[in-house]
Amino acid sequence: MKSMHHQRGLSLVGWLIVAGLAGFLAIVALKLFPVYLEYWTVRTVIDEVANMPAVDKKSRSYIMTTIGKRLDVNSVQTVKPRDIKYERQDSGGVRLHLKYEVRKPLVGNVDVVVKFEHIAPLRGGGE
Repeated sequence: MKSMHHQRGLSLVGWLIVAGLAGFLAIVALKLFPVYLEYWTVRTVIDEVANMPAVDKKSRSYIMTTIGKRLDVNSVQTVKPRDIKYERQDSGGVRLHLKYEVRKPLVGNVDVVVKFEHIAPLRGGGE
């Protein structure tokens, strides 16, 4: 009588599919990581400026110049101060509103588009 042995695990084709999927995910992660890192840098700059002492008493040009200098120091290429809107609210306060998107080529003619938005009210903290 013949004994039947059942194979366990993935076949070669299964391993190739898993490796291909892992490689694709690694490419996506490597393309998107710098985009998100830059967004978090921009967000940190805006939040820090919005919470500076007496910033709510400063002029719009002073605030935008300060943001521009901090973006330059942090080597931010995607966002410029002109992309940040200085908005007066009905309640009398002011907020900084950033909304932008980044398009990165992924593979061939396929691109990834990532949209970001951040709002920071001018608090003038630390007084």
